[in-house]
Amino acid sequence: MKSLGIDQKGYSATLSNDHNVSELCKIIELTDNSKKAECTEINIINNNDYFVIKDNGIGFSNKKISDIMKCQKRHDDNENSLSQYGIGLKKSLHTKFRENEKSFGFIISVMNSDFGPQVCFIYMKIIDGELQYDTADLPCTIKKQLESIISNGTIIFIEHESNLSFDPDSPDETIIFHYICNFIKRYSEKSYSGDETDPTLYEDICKIYAPTLNKNFNIIYNDKECIPDHFIEENDEKIIDIELYIDKSIKYHRVVLKDFNIQYDFLVNDGVNEIKKDDIDFNNNINIVKICDMTVYKSKSDDDNKRIQINIPENRVLQRNKFPQVKGFGIHLYKYIKVNIDFVNLQYLREYILVEQKLPNNVFVVGDSIKKMKCLNNTITKICLNDTILKHYGWLIQNKVHMEINSICQGCSELVTDCTCQQAIHLKSGGHLYLFTLKDSKDWIIDDKIICKFGKCGREDLNDRMKEHRHNHPTKKIEVLWSGVVEHGLDDKEKEIIAKFQELGYRYKTCATVRSEFVLCSDYNNIISVIKGIIPS
Repeated sequence: MKSLGIDQKGYSATLSNDHNVSELCKIIELTDNSKKAECTEINIINNNDYFVIKDNGIGFSNKKISDIMKCQKRHDDNENSLSQYGIGLKKSLHTKFRENEKSFGFIISVMNSDFGPQVCFIYMKIIDGELQYDTADLPCTIKKQLESIISNGTIIFIEHESNLSFDPDSPDETIIFHYICNFIKRYSEKSYSGDETDPTLYEDICKIYAPTLNKNFNIIYNDKECIPDHFIEENDEKIIDIELYIDKSIKYHRVVLKDFNIQYDFLVNDGVNEIKKDDIDFNNNINIVKICDMTVYKSKSDDDNKRIQINIPENRVLQRNKFPQVKGFGIHLYKYIKVNIDFVNLQYLREYILVEQKLPNNVFVVGDSIKKMKCLNNTITKICLNDTILKHYGWLIQNKVHMEINSICQGCSELVTDCTCQQAIHLKSGGHLYLFTLKDSKDWIIDDKIICKFGKCGREDLNDRMKEHRHNHPTKKIEVLWSGVVEHGLDDKEKEIIAKFQELGYRYKTCATVRSEFVLCSDYNNIISVIKGIIPS
Protein backbone atom coordinates (compact mmCIF):
# COMPACT_ATOMS: atom_id res chain seq x y z
CA MET A 1 0.00 0.00 0.00
CA LYS A 2 1.16 3.52 -0.78
CA SER A 3 -0.05 6.84 0.54
CA LEU A 4 -1.69 9.23 -1.86
CA GLY A 5 0.81 11.68 -3.26
CA ILE A 6 0.34 15.43 -3.66
CA ASP A 7 1.34 17.29 -6.81
CA GLN A 8 3.15 20.28 -5.37
CA LYS A 9 2.52 22.60 -8.32
CA GLY A 10 -1.15 21.66 -8.40
CA TYR A 11 -1.52 22.15 -4.66
CA SER A 12 0.37 25.44 -4.86
CA ALA A 13 -1.99 26.62 -7.61
CA THR A 14 -5.00 25.59 -5.51
CA LEU A 15 -3.82 27.68 -2.58
CA SER A 16 -2.79 30.62 -4.74
CA ASN A 17 -5.98 30.77 -6.79
CA ASP A 18 -8.35 30.77 -3.85
CA HIS A 19 -10.00 34.10 -4.59
CA ASN A 20 -12.14 33.88 -1.45
CA VAL A 21 -9.17 34.84 0.73
CA SER A 22 -9.68 38.53 1.38
CA GLU A 23 -6.91 40.94 2.33
CA LEU A 24 -8.29 41.04 5.87
CA CYS A 25 -8.18 37.23 6.10
CA LYS A 26 -4.52 37.19 5.04
CA ILE A 27 -3.65 39.75 7.70
CA ILE A 28 -5.59 37.82 10.36
CA GLU A 29 -3.84 34.56 9.48
CA LEU A 30 -0.41 36.15 9.72
CA THR A 31 -1.32 38.02 12.90
CA ASP A 32 -2.60 34.79 14.49
CA ASN A 33 0.77 33.19 13.77
CA SER A 34 2.52 36.10 15.48
CA LYS A 35 0.21 35.89 18.50
CA LYS A 36 0.95 32.18 18.74
CA ALA A 37 4.61 33.16 19.07
CA GLU A 38 3.74 35.01 22.31
CA CYS A 39 4.38 38.49 20.94
CA THR A 40 3.16 41.68 22.61
CA GLU A 41 3.38 43.96 19.58
CA ILE A 42 2.84 43.56 15.84
CA ASN A 43 3.76 46.21 13.29
CA ILE A 44 2.14 45.92 9.84
CA ILE A 45 2.92 47.96 6.72
CA ASN A 46 0.57 47.29 3.81
CA ASN A 47 0.59 49.29 0.58
CA ASN A 48 0.63 48.73 -3.17
CA ASP A 49 4.40 48.12 -3.22
CA TYR A 50 5.21 46.23 -0.03
CA PHE A 51 3.78 44.10 2.73
CA VAL A 52 5.68 43.87 6.03
CA ILE A 53 4.65 42.29 9.31
CA LYS A 54 7.03 42.31 12.26
CA ASP A 55 6.44 40.91 15.75
CA ASN A 56 8.47 40.65 18.95
CA GLY A 57 7.60 37.02 19.67
CA ILE A 58 9.87 34.11 20.52
CA GLY A 59 10.85 33.45 16.90
CA PHE A 60 11.85 30.06 15.52
CA SER A 61 15.03 28.15 14.76
CA ASN A 62 16.34 26.52 11.59
CA LYS A 63 15.05 23.17 12.83
CA LYS A 64 11.48 24.43 12.44
CA ILE A 65 11.78 25.67 8.87
CA SER A 66 10.70 22.43 7.21
CA ASP A 67 7.58 22.15 9.37
CA ILE A 68 6.66 25.83 9.02
CA MET A 69 6.88 25.79 5.22
CA LYS A 70 5.14 22.42 4.78
CA CYS A 71 1.43 22.58 3.93
CA GLN A 72 -1.00 20.53 6.05
CA LYS A 73 1.66 19.99 8.69
CA ARG A 74 0.03 19.88 12.14
CA HIS A 75 2.24 21.27 14.88
CA ASP A 76 2.32 20.26 18.52
CA ASP A 77 2.31 23.93 19.54
CA ASN A 78 -0.98 24.45 17.68
CA GLU A 79 -3.02 22.78 20.40
CA ASN A 80 -3.85 26.08 22.09
CA SER A 81 -4.31 28.12 18.93
CA LEU A 82 -6.72 28.37 16.01
CA SER A 83 -4.01 27.18 13.61
CA GLN A 84 -5.01 23.54 13.48
CA TYR A 85 -4.69 22.61 9.83
CA GLY A 86 -1.28 24.00 8.88
CA ILE A 87 -2.53 26.04 5.92
CA GLY A 88 -3.07 29.56 7.33
CA LEU A 89 0.47 30.89 6.87
CA LYS A 90 1.06 29.04 3.61
CA LYS A 91 -2.24 30.09 2.01
CA SER A 92 -1.64 33.71 2.99
CA LEU A 93 1.86 33.64 1.52
CA HIS A 94 0.68 31.94 -1.68
CA THR A 95 -2.11 34.42 -2.27
CA LYS A 96 0.09 37.42 -1.45
CA PHE A 97 2.74 36.27 -3.91
CA ARG A 98 0.11 35.49 -6.55
CA GLU A 99 -0.81 39.17 -6.65
CA ASN A 100 2.28 39.62 -8.87
CA GLU A 101 4.45 36.94 -10.46
CA LYS A 102 7.50 39.21 -9.93
CA SER A 103 7.06 39.21 -6.15
CA PHE A 104 10.02 38.47 -3.93
CA GLY A 105 9.96 38.03 -0.19
CA PHE A 106 11.71 36.67 2.85
CA ILE A 107 11.23 35.67 6.47
CA ILE A 108 13.77 36.58 9.13
CA SER A 109 13.31 35.12 12.60
CA VAL A 110 15.46 35.82 15.65
CA MET A 111 15.21 33.44 18.60
CA ASN A 112 17.11 33.95 21.82
CA SER A 113 18.99 30.96 23.22
CA ASP A 114 21.56 30.16 25.91
CA PHE A 115 24.25 30.85 23.31
CA GLY A 116 22.87 34.17 22.11
CA PRO A 117 20.40 35.06 19.33
CA GLN A 118 19.84 32.50 16.56
CA VAL A 119 18.94 34.05 13.20
CA CYS A 120 16.88 32.10 10.69
CA PHE A 121 16.53 33.33 7.08
CA ILE A 122 14.15 32.08 4.37
CA TYR A 123 13.65 33.72 0.96
CA MET A 124 10.76 33.06 -1.45
CA LYS A 125 9.90 33.60 -5.09
CA ILE A 126 7.43 32.36 -7.72
CA ILE A 127 9.31 29.87 -9.94
CA ASP A 128 7.49 28.27 -12.90
CA GLY A 129 4.15 29.15 -11.37
CA GLU A 130 4.99 27.65 -7.96
CA LEU A 131 5.94 29.46 -4.77
CA GLN A 132 9.38 28.11 -3.80
CA TYR A 133 11.71 28.89 -0.93
CA ASP A 134 15.31 28.39 0.09
CA THR A 135 17.42 29.24 3.11
CA ALA A 136 20.76 30.91 3.60
CA ASP A 137 23.08 31.60 6.49
CA LEU A 138 23.28 35.37 6.84
CA PRO A 139 26.81 36.79 7.26
CA CYS A 140 27.73 38.09 10.71
CA THR A 141 27.79 41.67 9.44
CA ILE A 142 24.13 41.44 8.39
CA LYS A 143 23.17 39.77 11.67
CA LYS A 144 24.78 42.69 13.45
CA GLN A 145 22.81 45.16 11.31
CA LEU A 146 19.59 43.31 12.17
CA GLU A 147 20.00 44.30 15.81
CA SER A 148 18.94 47.82 14.83
CA ILE A 149 15.42 46.67 13.89
CA ILE A 150 14.77 43.38 15.73
CA SER A 151 16.19 41.73 18.86
CA ASN A 152 13.77 38.82 18.91
CA GLY A 153 10.73 37.87 16.85
CA THR A 154 9.91 37.47 13.17
CA ILE A 155 9.73 39.68 10.07
CA ILE A 156 7.84 38.71 6.92
CA PHE A 157 8.56 40.98 3.95
CA ILE A 158 7.06 40.85 0.45
CA GLU A 159 7.87 43.22 -2.42
CA HIS A 160 5.00 42.93 -4.88
CA GLU A 161 7.03 43.79 -7.99
CA SER A 162 10.72 43.16 -7.51
CA ASN A 163 13.56 43.57 -10.00
CA LEU A 164 15.70 41.12 -8.05
CA SER A 165 16.94 38.43 -10.42
CA PHE A 166 18.95 35.28 -9.69
CA ASP A 167 19.28 31.68 -10.84
CA PRO A 168 16.93 29.66 -8.56
CA ASP A 169 18.95 26.49 -9.13
CA SER A 170 22.25 28.14 -8.22
CA PRO A 171 21.47 31.49 -6.62
CA ASP A 172 24.13 34.13 -6.11
CA GLU A 173 23.55 34.77 -2.42
CA THR A 174 25.53 38.00 -2.60
CA ILE A 175 22.66 39.56 -4.59
CA ILE A 176 20.18 38.49 -1.93
CA PHE A 177 22.41 39.71 0.92
CA HIS A 178 22.67 43.17 -0.67
CA TYR A 179 18.88 43.18 -0.93
CA ILE A 180 18.59 42.39 2.80
CA CYS A 181 21.08 45.12 3.72
CA ASN A 182 19.02 47.64 1.75
CA PHE A 183 15.84 46.48 3.52
CA ILE A 184 17.41 46.84 6.97
CA LYS A 185 18.62 50.36 6.11
CA ARG A 186 15.24 51.47 4.77
CA TYR A 187 13.29 49.88 7.63
CA SER A 188 15.49 51.48 10.29
CA GLU A 189 15.00 54.84 8.53
CA LYS A 190 11.22 54.20 8.42
CA SER A 191 11.24 54.56 4.64
CA TYR A 192 8.45 52.00 4.22
CA SER A 193 5.43 54.26 4.52
CA GLY A 194 1.96 53.18 5.54
CA ASP A 195 0.13 54.42 2.46
CA GLU A 196 -3.23 52.82 3.15
CA THR A 197 -4.63 50.74 0.27
CA ASP A 198 -7.96 50.13 2.04
CA PRO A 199 -8.93 52.37 5.01
CA THR A 200 -11.51 49.84 6.24
CA LEU A 201 -8.74 47.33 7.03
CA TYR A 202 -7.60 49.37 10.02
CA GLU A 203 -11.17 49.57 11.34
CA ASP A 204 -11.70 45.82 10.85
CA ILE A 205 -8.49 44.93 12.70
CA CYS A 206 -9.64 47.12 15.62
CA LYS A 207 -12.86 45.08 15.76
CA ILE A 208 -11.31 41.63 15.26
CA TYR A 209 -8.68 42.02 17.99
CA ALA A 210 -10.77 44.17 20.38
CA PRO A 211 -10.89 41.37 23.02
CA THR A 212 -7.12 41.54 23.52
CA LEU A 213 -5.88 44.93 22.27
CA ASN A 214 -4.26 47.10 24.95
CA LYS A 215 -4.03 44.10 27.29
CA ASN A 216 -0.27 43.70 26.94
CA PHE A 217 -0.82 43.36 23.19
CA ASN A 218 -0.77 46.04 20.50
CA ILE A 219 -1.02 46.23 16.72
CA ILE A 220 0.36 49.11 14.66
CA TYR A 221 -1.22 49.15 11.20
CA ASN A 222 0.28 51.53 8.64
CA ASP A 223 1.82 53.69 11.37
CA LYS A 224 -1.46 53.90 13.32
CA GLU A 225 -2.03 52.18 16.66
CA CYS A 226 -5.12 49.98 16.66
CA ILE A 227 -7.73 51.01 19.24
CA PRO A 228 -10.20 48.31 20.37
CA ASP A 229 -13.65 48.73 18.82
CA HIS A 230 -15.92 46.60 21.02
CA PHE A 231 -18.99 44.80 19.72
CA ILE A 232 -20.96 45.41 22.92
CA GLU A 233 -21.37 49.08 23.81
CA GLU A 234 -21.99 50.80 27.11
CA ASN A 235 -25.67 51.52 26.44
CA ASP A 236 -26.56 48.01 25.26
CA GLU A 237 -29.00 46.37 27.70
CA LYS A 238 -28.23 42.85 28.87
CA ILE A 239 -31.17 40.45 28.44
CA ILE A 240 -29.78 36.93 28.89
CA ASP A 241 -26.54 35.65 30.44
CA ILE A 242 -26.36 31.85 30.16
CA GLU A 243 -23.90 28.97 29.81
CA LEU A 244 -24.22 26.49 26.94
CA TYR A 245 -23.20 22.84 27.37
CA ILE A 246 -22.95 20.11 24.76
CA ASP A 247 -23.90 16.47 25.16
CA LYS A 248 -21.47 14.74 22.79
CA SER A 249 -23.02 11.29 23.39
CA ILE A 250 -25.83 12.26 21.01
CA LYS A 251 -24.82 11.54 17.41
CA TYR A 252 -25.45 15.03 16.04
CA HIS A 253 -24.83 16.64 19.45
CA ARG A 254 -27.23 18.39 21.77
CA VAL A 255 -27.06 21.80 23.43
CA VAL A 256 -27.97 21.55 27.11
CA LEU A 257 -29.02 24.50 29.28
CA LYS A 258 -27.97 23.85 32.84
CA ASP A 259 -30.42 26.28 34.45
CA PHE A 260 -33.44 24.95 32.53
CA ASN A 261 -34.85 21.58 31.51
CA ILE A 262 -34.49 22.59 27.87
CA GLN A 263 -32.25 20.98 25.27
CA TYR A 264 -31.69 21.52 21.58
CA ASP A 265 -30.82 18.59 19.31
CA PHE A 266 -28.64 19.19 16.26
CA LEU A 267 -30.37 17.37 13.40
CA VAL A 268 -28.87 15.76 10.32
CA ASN A 269 -30.49 18.39 8.08
CA ASP A 270 -28.80 21.23 10.04
CA GLY A 271 -32.05 21.96 11.85
CA VAL A 272 -32.66 22.17 15.59
CA ASN A 273 -35.28 20.37 17.65
CA GLU A 274 -36.21 21.76 21.07
CA ILE A 275 -36.95 19.15 23.73
CA LYS A 276 -37.51 19.16 27.48
CA LYS A 277 -35.59 16.80 29.71
CA ASP A 278 -34.40 17.16 33.29
CA ASP A 279 -32.35 14.04 34.03
CA ILE A 280 -28.93 15.44 33.09
CA ASP A 281 -26.02 14.55 35.39
CA PHE A 282 -23.67 17.50 34.94
CA ASN A 283 -21.21 16.29 37.57
CA ASN A 284 -20.50 12.75 36.39
CA ASN A 285 -21.31 12.59 32.66
CA ILE A 286 -18.00 13.10 30.83
CA ASN A 287 -19.83 13.62 27.53
CA ILE A 288 -21.38 16.85 28.79
CA VAL A 289 -18.93 19.72 28.42
CA LYS A 290 -19.32 23.46 28.65
CA ILE A 291 -18.61 25.11 25.31
CA CYS A 292 -19.41 28.78 25.70
CA ASP A 293 -20.92 31.69 27.62
CA MET A 294 -23.81 33.34 25.81
CA THR A 295 -24.92 36.91 26.52
CA VAL A 296 -27.81 38.59 24.70
CA TYR A 297 -28.10 42.38 24.47
CA LYS A 298 -30.76 44.79 23.27
CA SER A 299 -29.08 47.46 21.19
CA LYS A 300 -30.07 50.66 19.41
CA SER A 301 -32.38 50.22 16.45
CA ASP A 302 -30.04 52.17 14.16
CA ASP A 303 -27.05 49.93 14.93
CA ASP A 304 -26.10 47.71 11.98
CA ASN A 305 -24.22 45.17 14.10
CA LYS A 306 -27.17 42.88 14.83
CA ARG A 307 -25.15 39.69 14.76
CA ILE A 308 -24.09 36.63 16.73
CA GLN A 309 -20.45 37.35 17.53
CA ILE A 310 -18.20 34.36 18.24
CA ASN A 311 -15.18 35.26 20.38
CA ILE A 312 -12.11 33.42 21.53
CA PRO A 313 -11.53 34.92 25.01
CA GLU A 314 -8.15 36.62 25.41
CA ASN A 315 -7.59 36.11 21.67
CA ARG A 316 -9.85 37.62 19.02
CA VAL A 317 -13.25 37.72 17.37
CA LEU A 318 -13.72 34.64 15.23
CA GLN A 319 -16.69 35.84 13.21
CA ARG A 320 -20.07 37.57 13.33
CA ASN A 321 -22.94 35.38 12.15
CA LYS A 322 -26.20 36.65 10.74
CA PHE A 323 -29.33 35.45 12.50
CA PRO A 324 -30.72 32.54 10.45
CA GLN A 325 -33.67 33.45 8.25
CA VAL A 326 -35.85 30.52 9.21
CA LYS A 327 -39.63 30.61 9.44
CA GLY A 328 -40.76 31.35 12.97
CA PHE A 329 -37.27 32.42 14.10
CA GLY A 330 -38.15 36.08 14.60
CA ILE A 331 -36.71 38.23 11.82
CA HIS A 332 -37.19 41.21 14.16
CA LEU A 333 -33.99 40.09 15.94
CA TYR A 334 -32.10 41.75 13.08
CA LYS A 335 -33.40 45.13 14.27
CA TYR A 336 -31.88 45.38 17.73
CA ILE A 337 -30.43 42.14 19.17
CA LYS A 338 -26.72 41.40 19.64
CA VAL A 339 -25.45 38.06 20.93
CA ASN A 340 -21.95 37.71 22.33
CA ILE A 341 -20.56 34.14 22.47
CA ASP A 342 -17.33 33.51 24.39
CA PHE A 343 -16.12 30.06 23.35
CA VAL A 344 -14.32 28.67 26.39
CA ASN A 345 -13.85 25.17 24.96
CA LEU A 346 -11.29 25.69 22.20
CA GLN A 347 -10.86 21.95 21.64
CA TYR A 348 -14.55 21.48 20.84
CA LEU A 349 -14.54 24.58 18.65
CA ARG A 350 -11.66 23.31 16.56
CA GLU A 351 -12.82 19.71 16.41
CA TYR A 352 -16.50 20.17 15.60
CA ILE A 353 -17.30 23.76 14.67
CA LEU A 354 -14.50 25.10 12.48
CA VAL A 355 -14.16 23.94 8.91
CA GLU A 356 -10.73 23.59 7.31
CA GLN A 357 -10.76 27.15 6.05
CA LYS A 358 -11.41 28.70 9.44
CA LEU A 359 -11.91 32.24 8.15
CA PRO A 360 -15.18 32.91 6.27
CA ASN A 361 -15.33 35.13 3.18
CA ASN A 362 -16.71 38.07 5.17
CA VAL A 363 -15.80 37.85 8.85
CA PHE A 364 -18.44 40.38 9.93
CA VAL A 365 -21.44 39.17 7.92
CA VAL A 366 -21.37 35.39 7.94
CA GLY A 367 -24.41 33.89 6.28
CA ASP A 368 -22.85 30.77 4.80
CA SER A 369 -22.34 28.76 7.99
CA ILE A 370 -22.46 25.00 7.63
CA LYS A 371 -23.03 21.92 9.76
CA LYS A 372 -22.70 22.41 13.51
CA MET A 373 -22.03 26.16 13.30
CA LYS A 374 -25.36 26.53 11.50
CA CYS A 375 -27.09 24.41 14.15
CA LEU A 376 -25.46 26.50 16.86
CA ASN A 377 -26.75 29.69 15.20
CA ASN A 378 -30.26 28.23 15.08
CA THR A 379 -30.05 27.22 18.74
CA ILE A 380 -28.84 30.66 19.82
CA THR A 381 -31.69 32.26 17.92
CA LYS A 382 -34.27 29.99 19.57
CA ILE A 383 -32.87 30.83 23.00
CA CYS A 384 -33.30 34.55 22.22
CA LEU A 385 -37.00 33.88 21.60
CA ASN A 386 -37.74 31.35 24.35
CA ASP A 387 -40.43 32.71 26.70
CA THR A 388 -39.35 30.55 29.66
CA ILE A 389 -35.74 31.72 29.46
CA LEU A 390 -36.71 35.35 28.88
CA LYS A 391 -39.08 35.42 31.86
CA HIS A 392 -36.35 33.91 34.08
CA TYR A 393 -34.24 36.97 33.35
CA GLY A 394 -37.15 39.42 33.65
CA TRP A 395 -37.90 39.95 29.97
CA LEU A 396 -40.66 39.13 27.47
CA ILE A 397 -41.44 39.80 23.81
CA GLN A 398 -44.13 42.44 23.33
CA ASN A 399 -45.18 43.38 19.78
CA LYS A 400 -42.02 41.76 18.39
CA VAL A 401 -39.78 43.75 20.74
CA HIS A 402 -37.91 42.48 23.81
CA MET A 403 -39.14 44.39 26.87
CA GLU A 404 -38.25 44.19 30.55
CA ILE A 405 -41.17 42.72 32.48
CA ASN A 406 -41.00 45.58 34.97
CA SER A 407 -41.62 48.02 32.11
CA ILE A 408 -44.86 46.26 31.05
CA CYS A 409 -48.12 47.01 32.83
CA GLN A 410 -49.46 43.72 34.11
CA GLY A 411 -53.00 45.08 33.85
CA CYS A 412 -53.20 46.32 30.25
CA SER A 413 -49.95 44.90 28.73
CA GLU A 414 -48.81 48.34 27.62
CA LEU A 415 -45.51 50.02 28.40
CA VAL A 416 -45.67 51.57 31.88
CA THR A 417 -44.86 54.99 30.35
CA ASP A 418 -47.86 54.67 27.98
CA CYS A 419 -50.23 52.97 30.41
CA THR A 420 -53.65 54.52 31.12
CA CYS A 421 -54.75 51.64 33.36
CA GLN A 422 -55.64 53.17 36.73
CA GLN A 423 -55.88 49.87 38.63
CA ALA A 424 -52.60 48.26 37.57
CA ILE A 425 -49.88 47.91 40.18
CA HIS A 426 -46.45 48.33 38.63
CA LEU A 427 -44.24 46.34 40.95
CA LYS A 428 -40.74 45.61 39.72
CA SER A 429 -39.27 42.21 40.45
CA GLY A 430 -36.88 41.72 43.38
CA GLY A 431 -34.08 39.32 44.18
CA HIS A 432 -30.52 39.02 45.48
CA LEU A 433 -27.46 41.16 44.84
CA TYR A 434 -24.06 39.74 45.74
CA LEU A 435 -20.33 40.45 45.68
CA PHE A 436 -17.57 37.84 45.69
CA THR A 437 -13.90 37.34 44.91
CA LEU A 438 -11.59 34.36 44.40
CA LYS A 439 -9.62 33.87 47.59
CA ASP A 440 -5.82 33.77 47.20
CA SER A 441 -6.07 33.97 43.40
CA LYS A 442 -3.20 35.86 41.81
CA ASP A 443 -5.27 36.25 38.62
CA TRP A 444 -7.78 38.35 40.56
CA ILE A 445 -5.16 40.75 41.94
CA ILE A 446 -3.77 43.58 39.80
CA ASP A 447 -1.24 46.03 41.26
CA ASP A 448 -2.34 45.12 44.82
CA LYS A 449 -5.98 45.75 43.87
CA ILE A 450 -8.62 43.04 44.24
CA ILE A 451 -11.01 42.07 41.42
CA CYS A 452 -14.54 41.36 42.66
CA LYS A 453 -17.61 40.11 40.80
CA PHE A 454 -20.87 41.96 41.39
CA GLY A 455 -24.03 40.15 40.30
CA LYS A 456 -27.73 39.53 40.73
CA CYS A 457 -30.10 36.58 40.80
CA GLY A 458 -33.68 35.68 41.73
CA ARG A 459 -35.03 35.51 45.26
CA GLU A 460 -34.49 31.76 45.63
CA ASP A 461 -31.44 31.36 43.39
CA LEU A 462 -28.48 32.63 45.44
CA ASN A 463 -27.11 29.22 46.49
CA ASP A 464 -27.52 27.84 42.98
CA ARG A 465 -25.78 30.88 41.51
CA MET A 466 -22.84 30.44 43.89
CA LYS A 467 -22.62 26.78 42.86
CA GLU A 468 -22.38 27.90 39.23
CA HIS A 469 -19.53 30.25 40.05
CA ARG A 470 -17.75 27.48 41.98
CA HIS A 471 -18.17 25.21 38.96
CA ASN A 472 -16.52 27.89 36.78
CA HIS A 473 -13.60 28.27 39.24
CA PRO A 474 -13.01 24.73 40.53
CA THR A 475 -9.43 25.32 41.73
CA LYS A 476 -10.14 28.45 43.79
CA LYS A 477 -12.33 29.16 46.79
CA ILE A 478 -15.14 31.64 46.25
CA GLU A 479 -15.33 34.16 49.08
CA VAL A 480 -18.70 35.88 49.29
CA LEU A 481 -17.99 39.40 50.55
CA TRP A 482 -21.57 40.68 50.66
CA SER A 483 -25.10 39.66 49.70
CA GLY A 484 -28.47 41.29 50.20
CA VAL A 485 -32.12 41.12 49.21
CA VAL A 486 -33.88 43.79 47.14
CA GLU A 487 -37.66 43.57 47.52
CA HIS A 488 -38.54 45.46 44.33
CA GLY A 489 -36.66 47.01 41.42
CA LEU A 490 -33.69 44.64 41.41
CA ASP A 491 -32.54 45.68 37.93
CA ASP A 492 -32.79 49.39 38.72
CA LYS A 493 -30.72 48.99 41.89
CA GLU A 494 -28.12 46.94 40.04
CA LYS A 495 -27.81 49.63 37.34
CA GLU A 496 -27.62 52.39 39.97
CA ILE A 497 -24.82 50.60 41.82
CA ILE A 498 -22.87 49.87 38.63
CA ALA A 499 -23.23 53.52 37.59
CA LYS A 500 -21.76 54.52 40.97
CA PHE A 501 -18.87 52.08 40.45
CA GLN A 502 -18.25 53.74 37.09
CA GLU A 503 -18.32 57.22 38.64
CA LEU A 504 -15.78 56.22 41.31
CA GLY A 505 -13.50 54.46 38.83
CA TYR A 506 -14.07 50.98 40.26
CA ARG A 507 -15.37 49.37 37.05
CA TYR A 508 -13.02 46.75 35.59
CA LYS A 509 -13.47 46.15 31.87
CA THR A 510 -13.32 42.52 30.75
CA CYS A 511 -11.75 41.42 27.44
CA ALA A 512 -14.88 40.82 25.34
CA THR A 513 -17.06 43.78 26.27
CA VAL A 514 -16.98 47.24 27.76
CA ARG A 515 -20.11 46.40 29.78
CA SER A 516 -18.86 44.68 32.92
CA GLU A 517 -20.00 43.80 36.43
CA PHE A 518 -16.41 43.30 37.63
CA VAL A 519 -14.95 45.89 40.00
CA LEU A 520 -11.39 46.64 41.05
CA CYS A 521 -10.37 48.30 44.33
CA SER A 522 -7.53 48.16 46.86
CA ASP A 523 -10.03 47.56 49.70
CA TYR A 524 -13.24 45.67 48.98
CA ASN A 525 -14.84 47.33 52.01
CA ASN A 526 -14.99 50.50 49.93
CA ILE A 527 -17.01 48.60 47.33
CA ILE A 528 -19.35 47.26 50.02
CA SER A 529 -19.80 50.80 51.33
CA VAL A 530 -20.95 51.93 47.90
CA ILE A 531 -23.52 49.11 47.79
CA LYS A 532 -24.77 49.79 51.30
CA GLY A 533 -25.11 53.46 50.46
CA ILE A 534 -27.72 52.50 47.89
CA ILE A 535 -29.13 49.40 49.65
CA PRO A 536 -28.72 50.17 53.36
CA SER A 537 -30.41 47.04 54.78
